[in-house]
Amino acid sequence: MEDETREVQGEFWVPGRPNRKVPGILTISSDGGAHLALIGTFEDGDDMLKGRLGDYRRIIGMDPKNYYTLDGCIRTSHSISVGTMLGRQGFKVNQVITGAVFEQDEEVSVDRLRVSIANLLNWTKISGITEEWFLEEGRRGVSRIIITAEPQESLHIRTDFGGVRIDHVLHKTQRAMRGPELTQDLHVVFEFDDVISASDALQYVSDLQNLVSIATFIPSPFKKVEFSHPALIEDLGEGGERRAWPSISAEWNIQGRESEKVLYEFDLMFTFEQFGEAQGLANWFKVADEHRDLLGRVMATRYVQKPYARDLLLNRVVPLEAFHKRWSGVTSRVDLVDRLKDLADYAGEPFEKLLGSSEAISRWCAAAKDMRHDFAHHLGQYSGQHALEILHVSNAAYWLFIICLLRKCSASQALFENLTSCRQFRHHSSQIASVI
Repeated sequence: MEDETREVQGEFWVPGRPNRKVPGILTISSDGGAHLALIGTFEDGDDMLKGRLGDYRRIIGMDPKNYYTLDGCIRTSHSISVGTMLGRQGFKVNQVITGAVFEQDEEVSVDRLRVSIANLLNWTKISGITEEWFLEEGRRGVSRIIITAEPQESLHIRTDFGGVRIDHVLHKTQRAMRGPELTQDLHVVFEFDDVISASDALQYVSDLQNLVSIATFIPSPFKKVEFSHPALIEDLGEGGERRAWPSISAEWNIQGRESEKVLYEFDLMFTFEQFGEAQGLANWFKVADEHRDLLGRVMATRYVQKPYARDLLLNRVVPLEAFHKRWSGVTSRVDLVDRLKDLADYAGEPFEKLLGSSEAISRWCAAAKDMRHDFAHHLGQYSGQHALEILHVSNAAYWLFIICLLRKCSASQALFENLTSCRQFRHHSSQIASVI
């Protein structure tokens, strides 16, 4: 997620045809979306007139500072002047790699990823900036402020796929006469045991991204994504070199901004300390790896801007059914109500508090089954007038899924106590009670 839209004015070409460079402007928006406008075309005029257009899945570019690899390119416009045979082309670009060139069929592979995720700092409360205010007797206002900035120790997590390190970083910027500005952030470095595709590597990163979004109740997008590979080396001159860290920009599934307010315990589903810090993260990566497909489907309902109530219901209840099959090992035909009741028992006290009683759980299980079958088989029993009821039943399914995952992570009792007392839990509980 870029802070602002940026433009790259350079030359661009199709892999394998570096001698046919075309000037153009690459625009990367603040949400990661990108568009390339060529002042010219990759084909000659005769080819364009006859519709003989090339393969644009990947485009290479360069400007005086960097090389660029543009992936997933789709031609959106082309025009040509018959008199001059000069043309223009436009492309939607799904992903931009800054700082590295990959040829047409070359896989983007990595052994390290470094990411910054919105709201991670706010959740973990890892801070190295402190301030002291001094008041002088007889003087109006503050006489002195001392601000101390100290990098905090890195957090190390060992996982089945490699190591994860959370680094605390400090930044200082100068705002003219306004003086220096100190900021801090967390960079998460994923160090994989083997070289893997960037798409596979990003799945592990999404597990952490989903966790932050769950804990804070705020969709938490990438602020920056960088990668490294043993073959990507930066020449420092005079025989010096170091690993290069190209960046990836894309219109990621999770959009949004960093929360500007401090998040307190009652704002959070659980704190980082309650989650177990490094050990809790290790447990989470293991559980998320096992259920990534289901977790992704459920969390997608949190990230879509204007979801339909029936989509929320299906994409929360169906994963619960699949989760029960894995968790219980029972893949034979079992009534969905019984599967949901089993999961409610596994979730325990927190889910009963959400719904209010064991009788309410039974009613919710029956309603969830009826709605799931109605939507899956297009029976038409539930119409638009039931939207509020569908929404609240699906919200209960979301809580049940998350609580079950937390149980698999061996979450602490303190975590569940915070979960049941947080603002969102109490709000959803009262809403669910109105329809169950």
